[in-house]
Amino acid sequence: MRRFLNSFEQCLNRLVGIFHFLGFCLVLPSLLLITLADIALRAGFNAPLSWGNEVLGLLLISLLFLVLPHNVQRLDFFHIDTLYRNFDTPTRTILMRLVWLNIAGVGILIVWQAMIAAWEMYEFREEAYTIPIPYWPFSVLIAVSGLLTSIQALLRVATPVKEKHEC
Repeated sequence: MRRFLNSFEQCLNRLVGIFHFLGFCLVLPSLLLITLADIALRAGFNAPLSWGNEVLGLLLISLLFLVLPHNVQRLDFFHIDTLYRNFDTPTRTILMRLVWLNIAGVGILIVWQAMIAAWEMYEFREEAYTIPIPYWPFSVLIAVSGLLTSIQALLRVATPVKEKHEC
């Protein structure tokens, strides 16, 4: 069973790494290029990109949800370290388990709402106003990100708490 969990966690880590790579090597440069093009066109020709704001919004939300599982994996979330250090080890363990259960719960809620939204967006053919980009793939991306986050959190609940990983 332990071997299965280790291989499952390795596959999950690879998928999280792919999401992180896509976010920072594809989406972030696209954000920069579109922003720079919009600034240059606006300043030089007084002709901004009509679709720029909408596409930038979609790219920003994509970036957020592409890197979210990686940040959860690295424990890059805010914490109150001063308060946490004052607790004894059993209390810290309980707090970390509660933190991971809350993260898993939020991830499950994200999956649930994103899949409902994706179905409705697909069914009603919702797309951007200024450029024909369907919305449903972005909602599916959010659902997959929430699923990865939930699975990571549930795996953390099942594994022993390490003292170096503070709340």
